[in-house]
Amino acid sequence: MSAEDEITAENRTFAMTLVWKCTRCGYLGETGCVGACKLPGKCPGCGTRVEDLVVVTED
Repeated sequence: MSAEDEITAENRTFAMTLVWKCTRCGYLGETGCVGACKLPGKCPGCGTRVEDLVVVTED
């Protein structure tokens, strides 16, 4: 590896995905964010309401 190819904090890129998470059971789901984020009407894991879902990043 040459000095030009060395990975440093300055030239690293991180891929992050926007997901939603249920605050009651921890279920994670994709937001499908391209223009607008879409959340399900309720959590498929525990059935809780949409108000208990939050958008987070996953790396």
